[in-house]
Amino acid sequence: MTAAEIINILEQKFGDRLKAKKVEAIDPFVVVEPGDFLAVCRFLRDDPRLRFELLNCISGVDYLEPDPKKAPKAGFEPHVEVVYHFSSFTHRHRFVVKIILPRWKDNKPG
Repeated sequence: MTAAEIINILEQKFGDRLKAKKVEAIDPFVVVEPGDFLAVCRFLRDDPRLRFELLNCISGVDYLEPDPKKAPKAGFEPHVEVVYHFSSFTHRHRFVVKIILPRWKDNKPG
């Protein structure tokens, strides 16, 4: 199954609860809200078309530009991404789910 097909299945099930997607990435992914993460993961595991049985890797990426002069050119607000890489032994496909969190507590730097 292709990444586009996986995303299509997820869009049918979760609709606008998927906040972003990128099928042409090296590791295709969708972005979900933290509150929707568990439901999406259970669906990825339990749906017979998908059967993602293995969580390969959990990574955290801190997007912070500490230089105030460069920050406007960075093209993003400071945030943290939690990246989950899943694999299916059954269907031999892989997929990534991301959660984007604010960089600062209550969005206040410091």
